Amino acid sequence: MRKIIVFTLFLICCQLLSAQTNFRTLSYQEALNAAKAENKLVFIDFYTDWCGPCKLMVREVFPQKQVGDYFNAHFVCIKINGEKGEGIDMVKKIGLNVYPTFLIVNPDGNEVGRFEGYRPADQFVEDINHLIDPKMSPEQMKARYDDGERSASLLKGYAAYLTEKYSSRRMPEAQRAEGRALIAKMITDYFGGLTDEQRLYPENLFVYRTYTHSVSEPATRFMYAHRGQFGENNAEIDSVLNLLYRRELSRYVNGNNTYDAATFASLKDEMTTLGMTADGNYDSAFELVEAGSKGVDEYLAAFDRLYNQLNSSLRVSAMGGIENRSKGLDEATRKRAGRSIRLQLPDMTTTMMYSAFTILKNIEQPK
Repeated sequence: MRKIIVFTLFLICCQLLSAQTNFRTLSYQEALNAAKAENKLVFIDFYTDWCGPCKLMVREVFPQKQVGDYFNAHFVCIKINGEKGEGIDMVKKIGLNVYPTFLIVNPDGNEVGRFEGYRPADQFVEDINHLIDPKMSPEQMKARYDDGERSASLLKGYAAYLTEKYSSRRMPEAQRAEGRALIAKMITDYFGGLTDEQRLYPENLFVYRTYTHSVSEPATRFMYAHRGQFGENNAEIDSVLNLLYRRELSRYVNGNNTYDAATFASLKDEMTTLGMTADGNYDSAFELVEAGSKGVDEYLAAFDRLYNQLNSSLRVSAMGGIENRSKGLDEATRKRAGRSIRLQLPDMTTTMMYSAFTILKNIEQPK
């Protein structure tokens, strides 16, 4: 019996090891030589010892079977610390300043593509696959789009590429804004051209999941009107709707949304229809918003009374609501606003304190 258990554990360990991404202990040049011999590309994970998202990739993504199977079949995989050894010169040469950065090169050392940051396993494999598929190269995707192709796979890939391109910190903000506008128009035009039946297709979930940002957008209105009709994806649609409505409520709390009684009442009704208010966990936020519609003094009084009843994200939004509602007001009011936040500091987490001190500085020392 003991032998059977040991043998079973051995098989499990072997299976787990085979499912992991095989990062080889090779120099960059050795990896190029291996890729040429094996007819593969080179995948490089640029990381640092202090990088949190890098560690998250190591812990949550690279060990997964579908990731290991895919990468082991297509790449010679290596890791390079951007702050040690040959990584120092390579980082300077390729212009890298964000970790993790994932770089793909061919056996001649020519860059095939790159992207930055953590992403879940399924998205990670899909994004890499787009980089190495000739039909999904930036030039090919643009040509296909300009020629009038509007397939879901093309729109998803092209929008993802443009999002990555225009999110680069190396790009001027004006250019990044133009890119965001371009992507928004692409998605709006694509969604507008779909029939109601097509909007329910799993291939179009990327529109709701990634490119829908407010409850007033056509995609949200469609999800709300057709909830329960997405088949096996109903749970994900419900999750997306809940996130969008929470964000919308947060915008009212922090004062970024202009209050309109009828519009806000509609938001509350729809959140109730979605089952979000059954336990009363948003009642305090609703009350805070409605108090803020009457003036800053009413908002501050409600903040003092309701702050501890809000969840952590809405507490930050509520402090932001004090900042936004205090802009341009007299010094006495701003001091009163700052005092409301300071009274809550003893019970705050370190992260929340950081947000609070930033908001306090903007309130008490306006530029």
